[in-house]
Amino acid sequence: MALFRITGIELDYIGPFEKAVINFPEKQDADKAEIHIFTGENGTGKTTLLESLLAPMNEYYYNNRKQNGNSGIIVFENNGSYNVLGNYMRDFFAFQMKHQLSSSQSFFTRYKHFIDNNLTMNLEMAFFAYSGYRRLSNANIESIRELDVSPIQNAINFNNSSNAQLLIQWIANNKTKEALAFRRNDEIAAKRYEDSIKKIENAVSEITSWQIQFELEENPLAVSIIVNGTKLSFDLLPDGLKSIISWIADLLMRIDRIKWADEKDAFEKNLILFLDEIDVHLHPAWQRKILPVVQKLFKNSQIFVSTHSPFVVGSVDGAWVYKLEKRGNFTFVNEPVLSEDAKSYQTILEEIFGIKEQFGEAVEKKLDEFYLLKDKILKDEISIEDAAFQALVQKLSIQGVELESIIGMELKQINRLKGKAFA
Repeated sequence: MALFRITGIELDYIGPFEKAVINFPEKQDADKAEIHIFTGENGTGKTTLLESLLAPMNEYYYNNRKQNGNSGIIVFENNGSYNVLGNYMRDFFAFQMKHQLSSSQSFFTRYKHFIDNNLTMNLEMAFFAYSGYRRLSNANIESIRELDVSPIQNAINFNNSSNAQLLIQWIANNKTKEALAFRRNDEIAAKRYEDSIKKIENAVSEITSWQIQFELEENPLAVSIIVNGTKLSFDLLPDGLKSIISWIADLLMRIDRIKWADEKDAFEKNLILFLDEIDVHLHPAWQRKILPVVQKLFKNSQIFVSTHSPFVVGSVDGAWVYKLEKRGNFTFVNEPVLSEDAKSYQTILEEIFGIKEQFGEAVEKKLDEFYLLKDKILKDEISIEDAAFQALVQKLSIQGVELESIIGMELKQINRLKGKAFA
């Protein structure tokens, strides 16, 4: 179980929220990450909710809320031996935290101090935020040099958390260090540098079912990527693959570079991860895999996700799903329900997304007309020989096997109830 987690949030006139209190239940499976999924129509505040959760740690989101005159409460919890040391106020934002902090310091100030000094300080946990709209592109490597940027700098800003230049430089550095360690017969060090890159390659490969490998080019000095045996530059990658690599690779690079307070494996770290529409640009086959992979890899993490995809919602067991609904001018947050990967996507579309239709809009209109005429037949308002009904049956029956089967079953029911077969 993660030592540190967010237990709830209260929103007071923030975005589309009037008065919203959301509690985040703990996970039920110790071997999987705790996942909270926010769904809802456009404009219901999914991204606003994620940004509000980030506001205590991120100056941009904090100032944005402050300028709009809004208020809220974030509740943090530490499951270790620490006691509640009080409330930390910063103008409109209040948040409670069971952690070893001076009562004179806000969490906002404390975490900013970690960001500015992580090259020399040890962390017990960290926050990261990513969006699926991110792109990865080629970046020049002028030389092999150590990175002097804090690994948690810009880690909690959806707009710029990924940095292609840093990522490609880091890959080049690790490939070079691996080669140097191997040359001096230091197999342990060589394996450590190799494993840092392998973690990214394996995670991306598991999501995409493609074989992914990074390679350091010698002349000119550059990093390329091999996809299913074909060498490509980052600029030539499909959008979906760019999106996945941009945040998965960036996340694992940052975890690898952070000075941690313990020696646990990267996947054992206590992380709080915010993912805003990471399914964008992804084929449904990849949408179905991305959360299960993340849920399994980062089992000590708490993950908050916004999505429009039924494939994302239906891909995992044991995640908490929150349906956001507009009621009048404000958004209402329904009580969370546990996701079940045994549910069909049609059931998820109906229960979570409120979509009952199974076919295109034109076909659905014809089906509505069919059921209206069927009802009139059963009420003896028209006969089964009605010309409009017969023409509609013919149109629907030739649309495809599924519709032909549905119409056939309905006609059998009419025959059973009326005792007269369709001609």
